[in-house]
Amino acid sequence: MSNEFLNGLQAASNAVAGNVAGPVDILAFLLRKAGMPVPENAIGGSNWMTQKGLMAPVRQGASQVIGETAGLLGPAMVSQFGPQIARGLLKGGENLAAPRTLNLQRGAIDMKPLSYQIEHKPMTQASGAATLDDLTPAFGDDIYGKNALQYFGSGDPRERAIVRQLADLRGKPDAQVTIYRGVPKDASGINAGDWVTLDAKAAADYAAQHHGGKVVSMKVPASHVTSWADSLLEFGYYPPK
Repeated sequence: MSNEFLNGLQAASNAVAGNVAGPVDILAFLLRKAGMPVPENAIGGSNWMTQKGLMAPVRQGASQVIGETAGLLGPAMVSQFGPQIARGLLKGGENLAAPRTLNLQRGAIDMKPLSYQIEHKPMTQASGAATLDDLTPAFGDDIYGKNALQYFGSGDPRERAIVRQLADLRGKPDAQVTIYRGVPKDASGINAGDWVTLDAKAAADYAAQHHGGKVVSMKVPASHVTSWADSLLEFGYYPPK
């Protein structure tokens, strides 16, 4: 495949990423001028885009460029146009928090295994997620700072305990963590690629609301669970193959 074609692919990625990042950068600048604590790598901003490889020269070939563009640009645009980016930029984001049903509609706690699993899958490390023992690749250091809830939370009170738990798991890939999933009554177990949560009540609420079902749980190493910067209640279970 020609270099011209590959460069064209990356140029397209750079152009779209730049259009997405521009409004975020402007808003972040204005908020910093107003004295608000906005992280340098705010989700959807140019620094975040560059970190994720969306604004970069072509590296190894078409498959990598296409994979990065499809896997990373989509979540970035969702962050830009959804309420999560506002919460990530504005201090006191509780006032802008989307209702919890937004997470449910996205499948955040929609943990349907195998035949009843939703098409929308949890993010993998290849598409920008991080494992619970080191969240900095997806969140930056801010997830371990004092403003983690303001930057990444939705206003759900359960997230405070999640943030503390994530801090405790840092640097501990083999630490055991309990994951939960709401499922129909006739389902059992948690499977690779499933949506999971670290909050038992979140899973129970979803099971009761959508399945009339039950909650299943299991203990797994922290390195087998993925997370990303747009939710503190939704996670992915990806054990090594």
